[in-house]
Amino acid sequence: LNLIYYKFLLNDTEQGFSTTTSEVSSKRLADEFDLIVDLSPTNWWSVTATLSAAIPDSGFRQTVGGPGTWINGYLSMNFNF
Repeated sequence: LNLIYYKFLLNDTEQGFSTTTSEVSSKRLADEFDLIVDLSPTNWWSVTATLSAAIPDSGFRQTVGGPGTWINGYLSMNFNF
């Protein structure tokens, strides 16, 4: 079981995410939380499940104009033979 936290920051306030650079008043971009569960029921089978949430901060909201939280889920299985 893993819980990971990321704090995304801009290098400077003159960065953008499109073809033109835009000025923002905050270097705080986003906070992300990842919950990762790894299971190995047998020595030839493993399962990994991930749930992630990224919460935009003031710098990202100014740049793209949206406050939406991103939620992502992922399931992976591995079989060794």
